[in-house]
Amino acid sequence: MTQLLIINYHRILSAGETVPNRFRDFTLDKEKFEEQLFWIKKAGTDVVDLNDFEFCKNHQFFLALTFDDGKKSDVEHVLPLLQQYEFKASFFPVVNLIGTEDCLTWNELKYISQCGFSIGSHSMNHPSLTKLTASELQSELVQSKKILEEKTGKPIKQFSIPYGIYNQHIIKTVKESGYGIALTTRFRINHPGDISLMHRCNIRRSTSFSTFKKLINRNIATTRYLQMSSIFKYMLHQFIS
Repeated sequence: MTQLLIINYHRILSAGETVPNRFRDFTLDKEKFEEQLFWIKKAGTDVVDLNDFEFCKNHQFFLALTFDDGKKSDVEHVLPLLQQYEFKASFFPVVNLIGTEDCLTWNELKYISQCGFSIGSHSMNHPSLTKLTASELQSELVQSKKILEEKTGKPIKQFSIPYGIYNQHIIKTVKESGYGIALTTRFRINHPGDISLMHRCNIRRSTSFSTFKKLINRNIATTRYLQMSSIFKYMLHQFIS
C-alpha cells in the first residue's frame, strides 16, 4: 500500500540564536535539522510535493516536509539545505505576520515560491478555528488564499490548520474555500485517498534523533506511540481551550 509520512517543522535556529521559552520546543537547531535531512537522504526515502501525492500509486513509502508559520529561518536556513539535498517542501505562512519581526517578507516568500517550493496558507491570523463564527472562519480561509495567490502568482491548494484543531465543519469549509488539502498535526500515516485531510508529525526539540530514525524507517511501535501522543495532546488542547 502506498503510504505518506508528513513531518512538520516550525523554526530552525542557528548557533547563538534564542527564542522565548514558550516557543522553545517548536524550534530545532540547524545542525540537528541538517542531521535529519542527511538521514532521510541516507535512507533513500522519496520526498514528494504534497500536491503530487495523489498520483503516487506504486506502493511505496513517501515522505513530505512542511514548515509552518513563515519564519525568517525558512529562507535563511531551511531553503539552502533543501536545495542542497534536492528535497521538495511546502511552506505555510500566517498572512498578517508576513513582514513582521522574525517572519518572512513578501519578497522572501515569493523567492521561495520561485525556487519551486509549494506555498500554502496558515490562515490570516493563526486563530483556533473551532472558536470562530462561520463568517470569521470563511474570512481566515478565503482571504488568506486570495492574498497569497495575488502575491505569488500561483494557485494556493494547501491549508495548514492552526494548532491542528478541527471539526468536520472546518474541513468542509476548507474544501468549499477552494483548497484541495487540509493538514492537521494529529499524527498518522497518510494514504492517497486521504488528501482532503492529511496528518503530520510535529518534529520538536524534544524529539530524539533515535525516535526520528525509527519514524523514517517505519518502526511500527514508534509510529503507534507518536500517534497516541498526538491524539492525547489534541484532546488536552480541546479540554483546556
